[in-house]
Amino acid sequence: MGLALFALSATSDAARAEVRLPALFSDHMVLQRGKPIPVWGRADPGERVTVRLGEQVRRRVAGADGRWQVTLAPLRAGGPYTLEVSGKAGGRRLTDVLVGEVWLLSGQSNMAWPVGRAAGPGEAIAAARGLPRLRLYQPRRRQHGGGQKGGAGAWQVCGAATVQPFSALGFFSASACTRRSGCPWG
Repeated sequence: MGLALFALSATSDAARAEVRLPALFSDHMVLQRGKPIPVWGRADPGERVTVRLGEQVRRRVAGADGRWQVTLAPLRAGGPYTLEVSGKAGGRRLTDVLVGEVWLLSGQSNMAWPVGRAAGPGEAIAAARGLPRLRLYQPRRRQHGGGQKGGAGAWQVCGAATVQPFSALGFFSASACTRRSGCPWG
């Protein structure tokens, strides 16, 4: 009796597994304009995954290792869009997704110097109020370790209440470009 209940429970849990996405895919994300858009994740092996963004729909069957990837056609700058990724047991619905320019800041520790500790943070905080199409994805830092598989983090919308942890270099550069081009930046 106990074995039968355990087997039923294990089957039931497996049937409820949802499609999984890396942390990079979250509400408020920015996708690169003018380039093919890869979307990837994990699901149960053999599971059919559907990805929707705007008018585009792509389907893929997860491999034996549970991995899947689709590539969406390039889009012009704009949004907001909703990105939906679904499988047999539900999925994820990401909102307020923009398409624009995506920059990667990397280097020495000064690249991460936050707006809140920069000279004149009050001016930056005031300027941030008018830049909701500027976004930041900041992965969680790891100390003294190798790479971070899968990562952790979330996209933040630029605003007076959220700008202080933004990279000062990134914020001042991207805010100037955003104002000049009108294009979303992340």
